[in-house]
Amino acid sequence: MDLIGQPGFGKGTRETFHWSIVFLGVLVTVRKGFSRRIRQIFSLSLFIGLAIPAALLLTASPAFASVGAFDCSSYDGPIFMEDSNNGYEARELNLSSGAYGSIIFEIHDSENGRSWDYSQLNGIAINPVDGKAYGVMGGVDATSHSKFLVRFDDDEDVEFIAKVGVANTSATIDVHGDYLFIGGNNYGLYRIENVANLTGYSDPNNNSILDKTTLSSLLSNSDSSWGGGIADIQAVRADLDLGGIEDYVIGIRNSNSGGTKVTVARYSGSTDVWHLTPDTTMPTRPWRAAWYSGGRLLFQEKKGNIYELEIQDLNDIDLSAGTADVTYIDDTSGIKDGDGMACYTSPGFTVSQTGGSTVVSETGTTDTFTVVLNSKPAGDVQIDLTNPDTGEATLDDLSLTFNTSNWNTPQTVTATGVDDLYVDGNQNQTVTFSVDDSGTDDVIFEALADQTITVTTEDNENAGFTVVESGGSTGVSESGTTDTFTVVLTARPLSNVEIDISSAETSEVTVTNNASLTFTTNNWDTPQTVTVSGVDDSDIDGDQTLNLSVVVDNANSDNAYGAVSSQTVSVTNEDDDNVGYTVVESGGSTAVSEDATTDTFTVVLNAQPSSNVVFDVTSADTGETTVSAGTLTFTTANWNTAQTVTVTGVDDTIIDGNQSVNVTVSVNAANSDNAFDNLADQTVTTTVNDNDAANYVVNWPSASEGGGAGAAEPNGSSSFSVNLTVQPNSNVYLSVESADTTEATVSVAELTFTPQNWDIPQNVTVTGVDDDLIDGDQSVNVTVSVIDATSDNNFDPLADSVFSFTIEDDDAAGFTVVESGGSTGVSEGGSTDTFTVVLDAQPNSDVVLNVTIADDEATVSTGALTFTNANWNTAQTVTVTGVDDDIIDGNQNSIILIVVNAGSSDNNFDALAAKTVTAVTTDDDIAGFTVVESGGSTGVSEGGSTDTFTVVLDAQPNSDVSFIIYSNDAGEATVTGSLTFTNGNWDTPQTVTVTGVDDNLIDGSQSTTIDIAIYDGASDDNFDPLAPASITITIADNDTAGFTVVESGGSTGVSEGGSADTFTVVLDAQPNSDVVLN
Repeated sequence: MDLIGQPGFGKGTRETFHWSIVFLGVLVTVRKGFSRRIRQIFSLSLFIGLAIPAALLLTASPAFASVGAFDCSSYDGPIFMEDSNNGYEARELNLSSGAYGSIIFEIHDSENGRSWDYSQLNGIAINPVDGKAYGVMGGVDATSHSKFLVRFDDDEDVEFIAKVGVANTSATIDVHGDYLFIGGNNYGLYRIENVANLTGYSDPNNNSILDKTTLSSLLSNSDSSWGGGIADIQAVRADLDLGGIEDYVIGIRNSNSGGTKVTVARYSGSTDVWHLTPDTTMPTRPWRAAWYSGGRLLFQEKKGNIYELEIQDLNDIDLSAGTADVTYIDDTSGIKDGDGMACYTSPGFTVSQTGGSTVVSETGTTDTFTVVLNSKPAGDVQIDLTNPDTGEATLDDLSLTFNTSNWNTPQTVTATGVDDLYVDGNQNQTVTFSVDDSGTDDVIFEALADQTITVTTEDNENAGFTVVESGGSTGVSESGTTDTFTVVLTARPLSNVEIDISSAETSEVTVTNNASLTFTTNNWDTPQTVTVSGVDDSDIDGDQTLNLSVVVDNANSDNAYGAVSSQTVSVTNEDDDNVGYTVVESGGSTAVSEDATTDTFTVVLNAQPSSNVVFDVTSADTGETTVSAGTLTFTTANWNTAQTVTVTGVDDTIIDGNQSVNVTVSVNAANSDNAFDNLADQTVTTTVNDNDAANYVVNWPSASEGGGAGAAEPNGSSSFSVNLTVQPNSNVYLSVESADTTEATVSVAELTFTPQNWDIPQNVTVTGVDDDLIDGDQSVNVTVSVIDATSDNNFDPLADSVFSFTIEDDDAAGFTVVESGGSTGVSEGGSTDTFTVVLDAQPNSDVVLNVTIADDEATVSTGALTFTNANWNTAQTVTVTGVDDDIIDGNQNSIILIVVNAGSSDNNFDALAAKTVTAVTTDDDIAGFTVVESGGSTGVSEGGSTDTFTVVLDAQPNSDVSFIIYSNDAGEATVTGSLTFTNGNWDTPQTVTVTGVDDNLIDGSQSTTIDIAIYDGASDDNFDPLAPASITITIADNDTAGFTVVESGGSTGVSEGGSADTFTVVLDAQPNSDVVLN
């Protein structure tokens, strides 16, 4: 709706302006009694330019004036009127009460050198896009009068946008759709395509609206066909769609030649202007409003008279005739010089389809729609229905008549589908509703545009598919169970049809096979099975129902199936995560005793909660049992981890028998996930065994001196004590009995406990009994039992207490060896010594001891000793005799081994360790050698005669023995140099030869010595210390005094001639001194 300001406001004075604003179709009105509400809803202040504020005031008690006759039935609208002082104000008309009130605001008239001419406030309109009010206001700046585009913001500012143009005449403004139209002198008519971009026009020096991206000129002022400035179009409607392809501007202007013209301009591609003469005389006063609603274009002039241009499309304007069909609507002279806009109920009719659409099928199904008028007509209105294709659907009524009585009663039309036997798919036909002028008596309804609806006839041979669920529904469970459904086409396709099956939530249900089905021209009517499976989760989400989509894959399917709607299969996935909890008793039951023994049970949730779950754990009788935890808390993280509760028995002094106590596990609803609040309590029945029952305690020994619970044979003993655990009503007699008195005896055969001494322990001693038999450790049971006949009956059922004592056998298998004198020694000369052997215990059968010596240094008198069951304790003697040898081996230790012959002996003796006796044999072999001279002496002569002596060892060496033999006067006699004796030839004498040496010296018989000495470096060490032996040798002298003459040639002859002959003279023996021969 346009709100148009009025000229004529006084300059420099306080002026009032009254207005109403529609934001996106919501009308803000002022009505009697509602002024305070409006003050709370709407508040503006105007800021002219950038400096001077202006306040918008709402009057608490608006003034009211009389109203003229208006032809409106229910619409509240604004009017502009001249008051009794020839001023102007905007008022809001309330038609229901016949009253209207004024909305007053004041504007200061100057800022920063610019003054405002309120008489030029001749354009206000609301933009439905940004909800702002825009206006064109006159003013004077530093140069001249100008028009300024301003925006009235709801943040109490008036934003200066830009100059519109320089003129002292009027300018126009209009809002239509997304556009803001501004007309001004010298600049034409402009369309601002995006009003949000106008925010940038805040420069006070901006002289024009020029924006390259958002502003385009619709009509130029230079167009001569206008016959005057565009600003002369005082009421304009822009961007009207009158033909579907071109845009038009229609306005009212006063012609220069007089009269009023209706101007139509087309600005799509080319600019054409038509000035049309109205067929009704219209005054030449200023025109203030152009209102287009429901096909009615209304104009209002200064005095308030309203005219209507009947135009639905271009056919309603005879451009060639140059005339316009204008109807005078109303006379508003009751309002003094009213310049406002009256309001009228828009004519029209409404077609409503049942369910929002009209669909029938070739099987003959029907659907309906209704038709009703929007307002009361002046007379009959006939609406004809046109059905273009009766081969698809028929209508049961093709003409509807409304009158002044039934105009608001919907009339129903039934459409019925017609079978055509063709597989032509769904067919749409357009049913047209048009006002039949010949049957209509209201000219306003005659101008109404036709309306149409679509009637769809569903082809009963249409392509489609059928889904059949096994059992009539599809259900699976989180445990992985499956279910099936089948899919089959309803008609044979021309080519393959692919149908895809998908789950809306694969975390609940999946398609496990045949997620894609292919139907051919051959198998189209064979159902294919799809299997779905439940998916497990841990959420307690209850049974989940979700849809499987069964959809034709258009890209891979026969085109006839491209429009087939998808189908859904509703699948219920049964939740296996039931709310609950499980209590498990260890071993299947819970039992404790008053001795503070314990037992346990566990608690765990059956499913994951959404928040904590707290359990209270309580014992019904804390005098009998207690629990380790009073509360258990499970979180979303540990919900599946079992928590253990320990139940402990509580001791009392009452003989009350075994008690049953309930331990209750219950949800603490205030602190738990609400899903668990209503779970029933669970109880664990605990059996508490009474420890105050009649009984007695035997404190059996845990160990004895021998390392076990028992006693040794030679009167060894062990003790135990007995006492009752509870006080008896009468005496209790306990029998104490040994099962074998030949092995062990008890110190007391009967114990008596009275009501006074029942808790005082009484001691019993078990003593071992000696025997001579090697029978090993014996086990003897000692039994303590109640003597029923004489004891308190409460103790009669008590079981016997039996303990096995071990009687350690002191008759261990063994034998003793005793050496005479404490040791055993003999010599190689054949001396003897003895030792004795005797058994330590009586055997069950013979015991044979083998006696062996480890070497041949000595001998034993026997190789075996036999002991019988009779002579086992009679010592037997073994004699050791030394054995002579020739070896210088020193004193020798010989080991004599006494060993049990296991194969011939009592088995008890078989495992005995061998015993040894060490016999020392003294050696009688001394190192030495003997020299024996042949004939008892040794003599030789210088003539080389010889004599001998022998050398032999006195004892066998361990290794070789070497001798060095040398003459102390080698000039008289010589000997062989050395002798070697071995371990083998030591006792074979070796001969040494002495030879006389001739010395030619007449020295008479001579004597010298021969030394026989051990060669230490090459001899047995035992012989090294031996001193050398020496013998004396006599050498007879063979040298007699004399001399010898030897003639050369055997004779001596010379001649007188002086020849010579020789002979030699030599002594026959060496003289001791000179010998002179003459």
